[in-house]
Amino acid sequence: MTSGPCLHEIQRLPTSGARAAVPFDLDGQLFLAIPQLAQDIAGDPPDMNGGTSDLDSLIYRWEPSGEPAGVTAGGGAFAEYQRIPSHGGESIAFFSLDGRSFLAVAQIRSGTRPDFDYRPASMLYGWDGSRFVPVQGFPTFAAKHVHAFRIGRRHFLAFAEALAPPGAPEADTCSHIYSWNGRAFEPFQALPSKWGYGFTHFRCDGHDFLALADHAQASVLYRWTDESFQPFQSFAEAGGGRHFRAFEGDGGAYLAFANLTGGSGLYEWQGGRFALTQSLEGKGARNFQALSNGGAQYLFRTNYITGTPTAPTAALDSQLYRFEGGRLALAATYPTSGGTEAAPFQVGRTAYLAVANSLSADIRFRTDTVIYRFDDRA
Repeated sequence: MTSGPCLHEIQRLPTSGARAAVPFDLDGQLFLAIPQLAQDIAGDPPDMNGGTSDLDSLIYRWEPSGEPAGVTAGGGAFAEYQRIPSHGGESIAFFSLDGRSFLAVAQIRSGTRPDFDYRPASMLYGWDGSRFVPVQGFPTFAAKHVHAFRIGRRHFLAFAEALAPPGAPEADTCSHIYSWNGRAFEPFQALPSKWGYGFTHFRCDGHDFLALADHAQASVLYRWTDESFQPFQSFAEAGGGRHFRAFEGDGGAYLAFANLTGGSGLYEWQGGRFALTQSLEGKGARNFQALSNGGAQYLFRTNYITGTPTAPTAALDSQLYRFEGGRLALAATYPTSGGTEAAPFQVGRTAYLAVANSLSADIRFRTDTVIYRFDDRA
């Protein structure tokens, strides 16, 4: 490309079923956390719901001057720092409270197909000055996402949970929110869900909102009212919801909604509700992430799969949009393979992107997470 934003690959990280990429700053250093869903079993046929799920979540640290194996260009790179024992790692959240730093890990399943256990405890880890160590477990069922947020001085941890893949046992159909009591997180509120995929907290028009994306029923936006979360607005009644991303621009407040089965779109806050202002073509959307760079605002849409779980297509183009005039204009595409998240981060004045891939083109879990340098030539 001769103009517009460009992504330059600088590093590949050997991951297996990577379900997220979470950059965070801690003690003046940059880290990257990657939960891994599963690894392939030698001799087994390709199966996106197969494999074994007892494998570590990965923590990398940015090394500004070194060039570890796998680096193709660039002045810095990630080096493995710590492995956290996990079971079907789906999501990681980094946050700080009361002068301490934590990582929460949502875990969907343990064991090996067909004998998966969908009730492994999701875990909270605390930073001890050099490593993350376990501090609390949560009784989750098929947990897909964990989200840390606060309202005023109150700190919350929310797990999107419920229905597991076909053949899994039935369970309570709720996602759960926990509240910090000064020593630990305790149960606070359960929200109905059939296949909870992701929580997003944001403020808009003086209110706190919590969005819960659900794959098997309507996704619901809740508003903080009378010290609890109350239903406010529904999206995609037929399901398919994977993720919400809230952002502000052009004097307005917006929600980007990722829907795997179609119906992704851009919503604007109008008249006390979010109204659809732009439909985004194509199926397979899983995640949105925002980046402000060089005076421009961008939105990364990462696509997961199209087709069905028994016959999926994983090698897809994902989209980079430029936001202007209240609209999203396609600025570039980037390759993904079972893409789960494209997470921007900054090193000095340089913007980067970590793209987590969870399935290879031949539907194997072993596929790299890719680090890009972002150049804005617009």
